Amino acid sequence: MKLNCSIVYLKKAGNLTQLKISGEKFKMSDLITLEAILSLLQANGYWIMFWLMIIEGPIISYASAFASALGIFDIKIVFFLSVLGNSIPDKLFYFIGRFCRGPTLEKFASFFGLSYKRIKKLENAFKVHLGKTIVLTKITPVLTILGPLFAGFTRVNFKKFFIITTSIDIFISLIFIVTGYYSGLAADTTLKYFRLEIYLLPVLIILTVIISYFVKFIYKKLNGNKSY
Repeated sequence: MKLNCSIVYLKKAGNLTQLKISGEKFKMSDLITLEAILSLLQANGYWIMFWLMIIEGPIISYASAFASALGIFDIKIVFFLSVLGNSIPDKLFYFIGRFCRGPTLEKFASFFGLSYKRIKKLENAFKVHLGKTIVLTKITPVLTILGPLFAGFTRVNFKKFFIITTSIDIFISLIFIVTGYYSGLAADTTLKYFRLEIYLLPVLIILTVIISYFVKFIYKKLNGNKSY
């Protein structure tokens, strides 16, 4: 059986997601499926989101903030998970580097194309210019893992390392959360105006892909032709 309707908007009310419908042809089975997906996202979304943020923090933060603007997630929880997801890997790799000193770490570094000379250069940079070096490793893809490893390897003061990396993670998360949230609000308002709310999900996917390519482009620009 088909209903003469389409989704107009999603609105969170308490713990329930209300679906207001009007307008186009829509299958009842599709509506049930959509409700099930939304319920799944609200029940388990934060847990899934957290693990994805550990893998690809900025992009998932943007997409989650976009969804928060539609009332699917709580923006405060998304921001907290974003900072946590970006921050945990740094501290984890720091302690791995601290307790796995020696040939094992050097072999791991050589896998990424870092010679012994470059390793020593990076170690010295942590000792002399801690803040600048941490910022550099955070914006250089090949060093995002190796940076914390060598910070631990050179026994950088953990308190300083924690404060600097966490501050950077908060700043990065804030940028992507704010961008994603206001993108969601703008898309929601615009599509409602033109009665095209059913395209909210495709818009989210397209914008997330664009942001992903933009982040990679910025990384390349920042890195230039530097060698490490």
